[in-house]
Amino acid sequence: MDKNKLTGEFEIEAKWFSDDSKNAEYGILKYSQNSIVVELPDSDMEFDRKFRTVIGENQKNIISLFNVRVISESNKYLNKTKLLADFMFIDKKAIDSLEDFKIDSIQWSTDNLPLFLNDSAWEGLSEGEGVKYSEIPKREYKIQNLDATISINYSYITKSQITSEGLVNTFKTIPYFSIKYSKVKSILEIKEDVQKICNLICILSGAPQVISTFKYSSTEYDLLGKKMPVKSQFYFSQGIPSQKKYQKIVSAYKFDLIADNFGDILSKYFEEHGKLQAIIQHLTLLISYKNLLESSYVDAITSLEAFHTELYGDDKKITLFTQDIIMKLKAETKEAYKDKKGNEKDEEAILLTYIKKVKKITLKERLVELFDLTPVKLKQNFKHHKINFLIDEDKNEFTRKSVKTRNHLAHGNSQIIFTFDEMLSATYILSMIAECCLMKRIGLDEELITEGIFNTRIYRNYIK
Repeated sequence: MDKNKLTGEFEIEAKWFSDDSKNAEYGILKYSQNSIVVELPDSDMEFDRKFRTVIGENQKNIISLFNVRVISESNKYLNKTKLLADFMFIDKKAIDSLEDFKIDSIQWSTDNLPLFLNDSAWEGLSEGEGVKYSEIPKREYKIQNLDATISINYSYITKSQITSEGLVNTFKTIPYFSIKYSKVKSILEIKEDVQKICNLICILSGAPQVISTFKYSSTEYDLLGKKMPVKSQFYFSQGIPSQKKYQKIVSAYKFDLIADNFGDILSKYFEEHGKLQAIIQHLTLLISYKNLLESSYVDAITSLEAFHTELYGDDKKITLFTQDIIMKLKAETKEAYKDKKGNEKDEEAILLTYIKKVKKITLKERLVELFDLTPVKLKQNFKHHKINFLIDEDKNEFTRKSVKTRNHLAHGNSQIIFTFDEMLSATYILSMIAECCLMKRIGLDEELITEGIFNTRIYRNYIK
């Protein structure tokens, strides 16, 4: 736990004021990426009490907490009250309103960003000759749909440490993003923009991307009353991914191959986000968390259904029903037009209802069409028992069983379903198809997509 740097996990001692009290209570802020908690050792606050704001002060900073509630109260066994907040500012001044706080720029980074932006400013020379330093050029991209410019920047860290092996020098290159908007924007809106970009980088890198820094420009006054620029931070609770080691793996999609078009990719991503939202949510959850298999399977197939519906709607292309066909349908389904007493019902209305149902695109048809749009090189390497996905009969069997399994999990009304192992591989095959759909929509070509999926860690057991 880091008590000095305001990233990762840290603690801050301060005196705290709630929004309806001027009396200070001393306590400790305990921050981690999935919770913002204040512990008050001597407090009589009632359980589940809510506060709009709670302000903390110490000699260095002013801490503004928003959407605060009491999650545990003091009792005879524990003399400690805990407050949980949704949002936090650490600044040189108090923030009055979360909703009205607006800025035009932000700096941010994630824990696994170096995996995606793997440039290094340090180059090892021959033994005994040291290390060569070359500053990495700044990259800037215009995001059309946000009316903003995003830039990739780097900070450079050197550290020397005496060990049993002698003096050891450590050199680090830390990447971070900056976003500059053409006009001020609510910090909550900016948070949503940043989270969307993080989700894309999560999928491109094949690793979770939890925001580690979220800095904005602020001011403070020196001893002479002169205004000085400072960097302040905004925090919010985030879901923490399952604990995996990503330091030694490579990014699924190599940034160098998409660097020149990254601005166009981001612009298209924001333009298409509404249509892609179900796929994005599924893939980020699949990469970052250990979900139950059944949940991941349903999410995978549902995201494909939602995507196809967004693009193609609910109805097939209109078919011409001639009078002969209508009469034949009437004759073949005559019994369906009778009520329980044997009286004939409105045949025309029933027939129109039947035709309307026939025109609806089924889930199986949606899956088959998305399979057909998947790169051949990828399909021929899908690993699912003895199925060859280039053969129509096998493909139809897989999609039929996929739908039956989804219906069984949702309604329990089907016996023709995947076994556990089949469902596991089907989940990742459907997810790879979903990733193809996403990447195509934002402008990546089939070769890049195929190689990116081959390099994605979570898919490796399901590719030949």
